[in-house]
Amino acid sequence: HRIDTSEKGTYDKQAVCADLMISIDHFSQFEAAFKQHEVIAFTREHTLGKYTANELDMGLNQLKTQGIIFDSNLTAIKGQAHYIVTHKALEIEKNTLSLLQQGKGGVTAVYNERQIHSQIAHVAEKARVNGLGDGFTQGQADAFQLALSSSDQFIGVNGRAGTGKTFMQKEVKGMLEG
Repeated sequence: HRIDTSEKGTYDKQAVCADLMISIDHFSQFEAAFKQHEVIAFTREHTLGKYTANELDMGLNQLKTQGIIFDSNLTAIKGQAHYIVTHKALEIEKNTLSLLQQGKGGVTAVYNERQIHSQIAHVAEKARVNGLGDGFTQGQADAFQLALSSSDQFIGVNGRAGTGKTFMQKEVKGMLEG
């Protein structure tokens, strides 16, 4: 399984694919589609330059041939970067969208707008009294309102670690439990 390359001699095709999969798994934690050049740069950095960009390109092509990843049409939507997607991520996205669609309009809204805004103000006051800032960010307040006023069975809330999703969800839970 060794391949001759013009830049560095030979490399282990299985090893480069394994190292690329570690990088792909890393990016898959945050996005369903990610830029190919970022995967290559991340892999080169974390393997301490063990592979050339050409070797990593060949490894990505091997993973595409094996059906593990594929090229995304996001390139046309998001700009010039070359995006790749894992089949696993695509299936998860399809299943999530299907569940969201099935639950659309499936429940009665729990609270009205006045009750929700009153609770948002209460959260802000509680945070100020306890020296914890101003309560919800605008994004948290929007998600809080959506969670309590939607007639959809499921809603999605996303954000990076530490942005307050759990804080907002605890406040939703507290309001629902009375």
